[in-house]
Amino acid sequence: MEIKFGLQNGMVMQRGQDDTCAITIGLQAAGAVKVSRGQIEEKAAAEEGIRTFRLTGIPTGGPYSLTVSDDESQCTIDNFYVGDVWILAGQSNMDGVGVYADIKDEYESDLAAGIEDIRAQYMDDNWKVASPMLHQTWMSKDPFFVKIWSQDGMVKPTSQLRGVGPGYYFAKDMRRRCGVPQGVLACALGGSGMGQWDPSVKTLDGSNLYSSMMRRYRLAGGNARGMFWYQGCSETGTEAAAIFTDVMVRFCHEFRQDMGVPDMPFVQVQILRYVVPVGDEFDRNWSSIREQQRTLGQKVANMDTLSVCTASMADGIHLSSRSQIDLGIRAAESMYHLCFDREGKETMAAPDLESVGPCTVKNNLVGNVVAVKFKNLKNGLKSEGLPTGFAFTTDPAHITDRNIYRIELEGDTALLYHEIPADRLKNMYLYYNFGCGTYCNLTDGAGRPIPAFGPIPVCAENT
Repeated sequence: MEIKFGLQNGMVMQRGQDDTCAITIGLQAAGAVKVSRGQIEEKAAAEEGIRTFRLTGIPTGGPYSLTVSDDESQCTIDNFYVGDVWILAGQSNMDGVGVYADIKDEYESDLAAGIEDIRAQYMDDNWKVASPMLHQTWMSKDPFFVKIWSQDGMVKPTSQLRGVGPGYYFAKDMRRRCGVPQGVLACALGGSGMGQWDPSVKTLDGSNLYSSMMRRYRLAGGNARGMFWYQGCSETGTEAAAIFTDVMVRFCHEFRQDMGVPDMPFVQVQILRYVVPVGDEFDRNWSSIREQQRTLGQKVANMDTLSVCTASMADGIHLSSRSQIDLGIRAAESMYHLCFDREGKETMAAPDLESVGPCTVKNNLVGNVVAVKFKNLKNGLKSEGLPTGFAFTTDPAHITDRNIYRIELEGDTALLYHEIPADRLKNMYLYYNFGCGTYCNLTDGAGRPIPAFGPIPVCAENT
């Protein structure tokens, strides 16, 4: 008897609709196979000596122990749980660059309170208690990662001062919401581009990031509840930005097909800021990726998109630890909404743009007004200090006008007061959070940032 995939010590098994485990395991086994818990059913004829089985019937909770036996021997899996499993993927802001010292005391308090059933399959393929620093990529034995860490100048860290991402906080809040054990598969890599996530690589040899993710998905039982994805900075070159939507639509489709879950929930994050000197082309491309991310859910079902416009930063491109905590919690709400609360009894989709257009404001004696209406807001709009971040332009490639002299927030609408003549306004566009370095501060009443958008024609009736 040898377990080839699907069963690991310390793992979290994905539950099915009946709240018992529903995973696929691969065994090299002789004769009849039996399990000490649940039910096991052979799925198909053996391939390359590996027989596949479906394991069900073990209820949510844990820790459990399971013995699998055939006619000749047996294997035991210890300290495993049944609950929900999530895939964490993308690039560096999912990988995590937040400072550990900023949250060390709080995490140690979590450990002291007991978080044994919030677990992670780390990059070395082993399951352990989850931590804020999940993506220890130098631990992977997949050829893709081995090659990266063998390059000149790459030094494996002897200690981690940075590395805090959103994954632990996402799983922690899902545990609070669902009341069942939570597991995450840490699959991200800083700086990775969509070419390295190419889903056409169907082998499970770890030769690219997609292959590595799929290999570990099978290793974890071939079943997961959803994907939490944060990527896009590497797509801001002109050629990559031009095809980003098509690439993402294909990625999401093939990812879901290969996972065997055609409607797997997908929560993604708009890219943040990049505080470096850049030109018009880079600003335009950065905004293009954000707008394509914002509208991707119109082409990809069962997706929600989060903004991090108001996040604090750990450096010129990465979220701080505090903002990673906030992101993880907000991602959990979006994921819970997609998975368990589509009617919105407890949760709400992330804020989004609804419409942009000129309007009339009673008793307004100076200038004109454009109304920007949002949806999915909790208790309307708010800002810390004067609202900021909007800009008009006649050229979508860069900002040409500075004509907004006042912004008022009324419920779900931002009123932009300006002095642009009506005949000129008809040919203009509106941005929120244009380019790499613009500061924005609008959220809903629950502190959820509104998304970056643009270029949107100012006189369009809706988005």
